[in-house]
Amino acid sequence: MPHNTEYIEQLVLEKLAGVISPEDSATLKKMIEEDPAARAIWDDFSQQLDNPDMSAAREEFLNTHTAEQLVSGIKKRKQRYIYRATGLGIAASLLIMLVTTQVRQPENVKQSPVSLHFTQKNVALKLPGFPLMELGSEKQQKIAFGDAIFYQQSDQLFWTTGPRASRQPATILVPRGRKYTATLPDGSTIILNEESTLEFLIAFNGPTREVTISGEAYLKIMPDPQRPFLVHVPHGTVHVLGTEFNVNTRDSKKVKIALATGAIKVVTAADTLTLRPRQIVNYEEGKPLHPENLNNQDPFYWKDTYPFQNTRVHDISLKLVQLYQINVSIDDTAASNLTFTTVLDHHKPLKAFLDELKGRTSLFDYSFKKEGKDSVLHIKYVH
Repeated sequence: MPHNTEYIEQLVLEKLAGVISPEDSATLKKMIEEDPAARAIWDDFSQQLDNPDMSAAREEFLNTHTAEQLVSGIKKRKQRYIYRATGLGIAASLLIMLVTTQVRQPENVKQSPVSLHFTQKNVALKLPGFPLMELGSEKQQKIAFGDAIFYQQSDQLFWTTGPRASRQPATILVPRGRKYTATLPDGSTIILNEESTLEFLIAFNGPTREVTISGEAYLKIMPDPQRPFLVHVPHGTVHVLGTEFNVNTRDSKKVKIALATGAIKVVTAADTLTLRPRQIVNYEEGKPLHPENLNNQDPFYWKDTYPFQNTRVHDISLKLVQLYQINVSIDDTAASNLTFTTVLDHHKPLKAFLDELKGRTSLFDYSFKKEGKDSVLHIKYVH
């Protein structure tokens, strides 16, 4: 049965450039076998690709167009048949496809950590081809990116992906005084400490699950023996099946990895080590790996603490409602606008935290009142 010519051309271009999906590759193969027109297009495009002039033209194209210009130009075309539908010749279409393929990030490349220059005050998400997008609002945010949809609310991000979701890398950046939780499409959870980044492939559907971490993070990884989980850190990689552990790369010359439950294997150029629960390894580049028992150390402690950096009482109260499941009433605007720089330790009673705030300024006071069946925390400004 004859097929749409533009559709055939698009599939052929993707096949020649090496970016076609397995499903589309099978469709194209069937077309070429059954449709003479499809076979003719395949032969025509293949011959032009083999033309000796193509290599020189491709180099000239690269020298006169930046990667950003190429990708931007392609993104602006809303139809799927983006290469031939605009009247470009076959050779030019192939050039754009091939060059675009070159500037894409290969799927199996280990990402280098993003430089930690945290100039923004809020958590941010960096998607390919877009400026930083602020996260961390109490209101739910929904961000569509191709065949992936990101949902964000209350310092948490999760996303879903379709079969055509991008395999390009994205990054979450957490500034000073903040923490943030990312739930990956496989159900794994990563809690990022302040001044940390998480880099990941958006689709997250390859034969391995891989992320890159700079700073500090606590990871709860869902088991999937068919798809190992790899965490890239300076000078090494952590191999995971299903477990909970902490990664600290703040000093890139001495990386710290501590295991809470399960088992992980730390692999460096110099050594390989399997950690058992309640063990930690501090390693340096080129040196052997030696595990230590945690004993009285608690590298996981930070994940249950919540830093506030010049934060309004209004915003602090929202976190208290979430963590302690209580009702809070701020009795006046002046109290709501008071600001504090402190750390909330969820291990300690709420009263201890409130007493600390009260001790910092004579303008802050609080009380608990019974209202019906509930106890309500009242916060007030002392004039």
